[in-house]
Amino acid sequence: MDILGLNIQKKKDKSDTRKRSVSESVTLKFILNQRSFDKPTSSSMKPFMESLALFLSCNLTSYTDNRNSEILCVSVSSLDSVKFLLNYFNQYPLIGDKLNDF
Repeated sequence: MDILGLNIQKKKDKSDTRKRSVSESVTLKFILNQRSFDKPTSSSMKPFMESLALFLSCNLTSYTDNRNSEILCVSVSSLDSVKFLLNYFNQYPLIGDKLNDF
C-alpha cells in the first residue's frame, strides 16, 4: 500500500491542560511500502529499498503485516521531498498496482 497523506492541524490556544499554544500547520507525507522479498524471483528487495531511502534522504523501516510478511517502508514528509518524488515518478513511472495508486 502506498499512501499520500495530508494532515491539517488547527490552531489551539493555551489552556489549563495545554502549556503551549499550537500553530496551524499542514503536513504532507508519502509512504512507499514494498514486500521484503519479490514473490516471482524470491529476491530480497532490501538492497533496492536501502538505495531508495538513501536517494530520498530518509530512513528505511520495516514492519510485519497481518499475513506475517515483512514489509519495507520509506516515507518522506517535507514539501521539497514530496515534490521531488512526484517529479521523479512522473519521469520514471512505477509499474503495476503502484502506478495505479500513484
